[in-house]
Amino acid sequence: MFDKETLYKHTLHPIGFLFNRARYTNMTFIPRGNLRICTQCVINDIENLGTAYIHRTHVAPGALGTLVCHLHAVLLSDICPTCQVELKHHKLNQLSACINRKTNIKTESLLGSTTHQYSQFVYEILKKTNLFKYRHSSIPTIDNALEKLGYSSPSLDSYFQFCIDTDNKTGTPTEVYQTARKSNHNLARTPMQLFTRTAYLLYENLDNFINEIEKFRAVRT
Repeated sequence: MFDKETLYKHTLHPIGFLFNRARYTNMTFIPRGNLRICTQCVINDIENLGTAYIHRTHVAPGALGTLVCHLHAVLLSDICPTCQVELKHHKLNQLSACINRKTNIKTESLLGSTTHQYSQFVYEILKKTNLFKYRHSSIPTIDNALEKLGYSSPSLDSYFQFCIDTDNKTGTPTEVYQTARKSNHNLARTPMQLFTRTAYLLYENLDNFINEIEKFRAVRT
């Protein structure tokens, strides 16, 4: 349905390409779960484009996905803050009537927090156009790092356990990981946001991750 350029610019497929998930039939182009918005982005979109739209960086799915806008560092919402209607039932072209600069919408900035940094990490992946070349090395690089830390690999449990052990800084409750682990038993069908979360917790930013992939590739060759 889409050419490669469209996939890279308008869907979550760059994540699938990087972690070699694009070959699986359940790879998500566009999440079908709850839609989410950043109210500041909505205001900017209306002023610049005349309408609001759903940003792909706001809908990386599930509780392990992005929860904060990478640009404005405010919590994303799945309801309209003015009329309290769920976005999946709200007409996007009517958001401008609900959200504007005259609306008293209070937003707390999480600028610089690890939750915000994780959103930026996901955004960095989405805006890159040359990550496909790393698809066969990204997971082995992570597996190698986990093995050095004492985790068995490759193992779905090792990914979840590493996140549980180290993710005390982003505010993600242990129960979130435990619930996700119970519902996913097949490594081949693991939700892609678990890979982005693990890579972030290991390397903190995309440049560090790419550098480690390059080192791993050099050793293997």
